[in-house]
Amino acid sequence: MSENEFTLYDRLEKDYWWFKARRNILSVFLSHIEKIEEKTILEIGCGAGGNLKYLFPDFLKRIGLEINETAIKYARGKITDNTKIIRGDANDLGTVQERVNCVALLDVLNHKNIKSVNSVLVQVNKLLKKDGYLLISDGAFNFLEGSHSENVDSARRFTIKELTSKLIKSNFRIIKASYWGFSLFFILFLKRAIFERLFRKRISNKSNDLVSIPIIDSIFYFLVNSETIVLKKGDLPLGASLAILAQKTD
Repeated sequence: MSENEFTLYDRLEKDYWWFKARRNILSVFLSHIEKIEEKTILEIGCGAGGNLKYLFPDFLKRIGLEINETAIKYARGKITDNTKIIRGDANDLGTVQERVNCVALLDVLNHKNIKSVNSVLVQVNKLLKKDGYLLISDGAFNFLEGSHSENVDSARRFTIKELTSKLIKSNFRIIKASYWGFSLFFILFLKRAIFERLFRKRISNKSNDLVSIPIIDSIFYFLVNSETIVLKKGDLPLGASLAILAQKTD
């Protein structure tokens, strides 16, 4: 992503409805990890550091790996005593010296700079301690690609079947896997698959998915946040995004 994108994320990720809703969704997945307060988490592609501060506060120790210098600057501005930010590339995790209990890949595997999703998953497995956990969140369904995908350098989206298959081949077992953003799916389909393709030349290159309109923000947050009720008891069959919690098996 560009420096402007990271500046925008740094400003919005605490209070913007999508970031807050995603944190609440992923907290349901994290609730399946026992004794989280005794564990170390590594977030690969930590960006401006919002997840380390707002999603993972209960972990004993937090490590953020990021390649972009602007993002690192913002992330280091958020760190506490039990958090550190290191520079590194998701394609080459051999530079990470410490084995951890948990790894997070949040909207990272979709990035165009990821050379091989399978390679990243194999490397993550090697970084994890025995019975370690991997938390993934990413965009779902290639037909939902749009102008925002281009702005954030997204090259691919996934289905649950596709990504769980890759995880199993990389020696993980699936603890929980579900789509989320069910309430946004049809809105995004209309916006990205139809409207943007018809009016592509008129659409700004800016991150129009992050435009803030307070009343709309509140409605979207309510809709997506309501999905946590379903996810605590089961899974959603469809959504704009997906989330998976997996555990190392070897």
